[in-house]
Amino acid sequence: MLFLFFNNFRLFVRFYDLFRLITCQRIFNLEYEGKTKFKNPTNYKLDFGIHLVGGNPEMFSSFGRKTKYIHVLKLTKRNILNFLAIKLLHEMIIKNEKQHMKKLATIFGITFLLSCQITFGQVAKKIVAEHFTNSNCSICASRNPGFYTNLDSQSGVVHLAVHPSSPYASCLLYQQNSTANDARTNYYGIYGGTPRLVINGEVISPSANYSSNTIFSPYQSLTTPASIRIVQEKFGTDSIRATVIIKTEATHSLGGLSLFVALAEDTVFYTGNNGESEHFDVFRKSLSSTIGTSVILPAAVGDSISLIFSSESNSVWNFSRIYTLAILQETSSKNLVQAEAVSPFADFLTGVENKINQISANVFPNPTENILNIKLGETSSARISITDLEGRLLLQTNMFQDQFQLDISALPKATYLLNIKTRKGDYSQKVIKQ
Repeated sequence: MLFLFFNNFRLFVRFYDLFRLITCQRIFNLEYEGKTKFKNPTNYKLDFGIHLVGGNPEMFSSFGRKTKYIHVLKLTKRNILNFLAIKLLHEMIIKNEKQHMKKLATIFGITFLLSCQITFGQVAKKIVAEHFTNSNCSICASRNPGFYTNLDSQSGVVHLAVHPSSPYASCLLYQQNSTANDARTNYYGIYGGTPRLVINGEVISPSANYSSNTIFSPYQSLTTPASIRIVQEKFGTDSIRATVIIKTEATHSLGGLSLFVALAEDTVFYTGNNGESEHFDVFRKSLSSTIGTSVILPAAVGDSISLIFSSESNSVWNFSRIYTLAILQETSSKNLVQAEAVSPFADFLTGVENKINQISANVFPNPTENILNIKLGETSSARISITDLEGRLLLQTNMFQDQFQLDISALPKATYLLNIKTRKGDYSQKVIKQ
């Protein structure tokens, strides 16, 4: 318990100092502000958090130090449970000043409680939907529209469409990435029929209603100790490089992990034998092994690892629509740890500038609090995405008319990049959420 007490909360005082601080007759001060500034001769500033401090400037002078106050705990704003626990401790100490041993037991009890929580805060876990379909499959043509409508209603789902050779090896999208399509399908043991769905590494029953948002419910509001950031660079129109940065955000006990990194094309306009003419997030190439490259998440919070992947373009791709995605899974169970995808626009262009046809669009109001009205010219079908300024995909949907209302009320106040892709060209604009 002492190890957790010292290690997890980065104490800046010795145990004996803390003992003296608890058992002295002074009352503690508890302050919780965005910017904390204590009124004392040193005019010392701390950035943010919760700070438990002692009010006697000369308290530890007998140890050869003059300490104006002691910074005991520093926790993030979002850990409200920790704040309430420390507030409770504060009140208990005030009410029981003469019961020194009880106070000592109290602080270690609450310290143990806090150590059971995640000091540095886990982050939101993305949802990943790997969709196994086939452009010659009539059942896919009947079930996919409902699934895509359901997908569009979700926020920030990473989607990848894989086209295996079964039931039809004549599927053009299978043939354009044949080995990797079948390998990813066999990875989950679902080769043999389409459509199939895998969410966060878990195989969904083929009899499930893919149109129902309940298929996503078990995977919402989950957290993870890892974050992923992708830095994507496009070199003219002939090659791409992606740097995948995996960072430890909280203490964990994860073992062997597998990182799957792939290139996808956000929309392929091709009419298959089943009548589908638009195919979304098509799996174009595996940059890692199709079963994932073995990685180890660093043990220390704040540490990260970086892996670099690159690829030449392919003549069958629309390179302006190519983007990178990454899926981190537990090797043995295939359970999702974290995922990320970036927009095709999220690139640091190097060399020859990309030649992309620009379309016109009217986006208003900007800034906005909730709704963006989007008006296109002659085009009536488009893929719309919202990314942050570092290219992380936050929202994606399809537009099937020349006027559309995009609800961004769920996004925090910030500046974002609106991307619109159509058959005739692309449009990009910064938008401000107030």
